[in-house]
Amino acid sequence: MTASERSGGRDALPGDGRLFRIGKVADMFNVSLGTLRHYERCGLLEPEYIDPRTGYRYYGAKQFEVLNTIRYLRVLDMPLTQIAEFLHNRDVHVIEDKLCCTESPDRAQTA
Repeated sequence: MTASERSGGRDALPGDGRLFRIGKVADMFNVSLGTLRHYERCGLLEPEYIDPRTGYRYYGAKQFEVLNTIRYLRVLDMPLTQIAEFLHNRDVHVIEDKLCCTESPDRAQTA
């Protein structure tokens, strides 16, 4: 069986074959296609592979980890520019500072 036959007629994808198209990733993470494309334009989330023939974007486990991180930091109201900086440097102190700033007043008084 050829690689094309194994992939249902599509050309084989690089990597281990556990790549998902952008629509599937959007569904899995409950985000819009536009959000994923915006993150790509901002340099936050690069697809693992873009099919040169079709332009389809494919994402794998590494991108899932990045997307989860982005979503978590957005919940903390971190701007995308700061998220980009964090993803580049992986400075945990940035997250600690953000958590300290968003701590509820009731919790801060009891500490």
